[in-house]
Amino acid sequence: NTDDESIDLEEIDNSHESPVISASSAIASLKTVHTFLLQQDNAEEYI
Repeated sequence: NTDDESIDLEEIDNSHESPVISASSAIASLKTVHTFLLQQDNAEEYI
């Protein structure tokens, strides 16, 4: 029975795991979002 359980654990699909991204990619994305939010904030002043 223990052997069956270990096989089941090995066959588990790990496709739900998030892909690993580099820190530089994460920072670049955060800068993009930050810039977008600043533009949205500044746009409200001119409406």
